[in-house]
Amino acid sequence: MLIKLLTISSLCLLAIAYPTGAPIESCNLRIPGHSAQAQTTPAPFNIEVKPIAGGKYSVTLKSTDSGKFKGYLLAAVDSTNNYVGNFTHGANIKQLACPQGNALTHSDHTGKTSVRVDWTPSTGLKGPIDFKATIVRNFDTFWVDVKTTLTI
Repeated sequence: MLIKLLTISSLCLLAIAYPTGAPIESCNLRIPGHSAQAQTTPAPFNIEVKPIAGGKYSVTLKSTDSGKFKGYLLAAVDSTNNYVGNFTHGANIKQLACPQGNALTHSDHTGKTSVRVDWTPSTGLKGPIDFKATIVRNFDTFWVDVKTTLTI
């Protein structure tokens, strides 16, 4: 009976592990509320930023190994740690209205090897912009501050 109760409790905990995206509370520290510690090994993910037409940039978050990830929080951050620019995205991605500006997160927890979005810089934006991500492989395995820098 105790084993059944523990199993049911564990399943309930997994069901509330933000399968539809990061909560607004994750904006400040970009750390998921998973009660586990972030990985300290190099992340098996990277962020690629490439210019596209109309002054926009293609931003791709992708796995560098064969593993998939279930969740993420992605933001473009200036040197004062404000979220800058605007993301345009497709299906299975949702915008998160953080106090610092907009960010993106997953809208489902299916495994993915990459996510591609477009980013438009704010008018007059200059200098280095860090694209920072928290990437969740599973409930206990995640990396914070995966980043790449773009100089505009």
